[in-house]
Amino acid sequence: MKTVTLSFDPDEDRTDMELAMHGKDFALVCWNMDQALHNWLKHGGDFECVDEALEACRHRLHEEMDDLGVSLDMLP
Repeated sequence: MKTVTLSFDPDEDRTDMELAMHGKDFALVCWNMDQALHNWLKHGGDFECVDEALEACRHRLHEEMDDLGVSLDMLP
């Protein structure tokens, strides 16, 4: 088994370090969102207009991020 070690200066590279540590969480958010969008497309959503559908997507995105402890505020 090979290992990889990433080194960060926590004072200077805090953002990069946080993103590296939570990369899997962000990937899971993307996976979960893809599944939700697939289900809405396949089974239909109870949306009356495009704005309502987009708001539901945004709400779901934020729920997924909250559940996994990540935030767009982590990005530079």
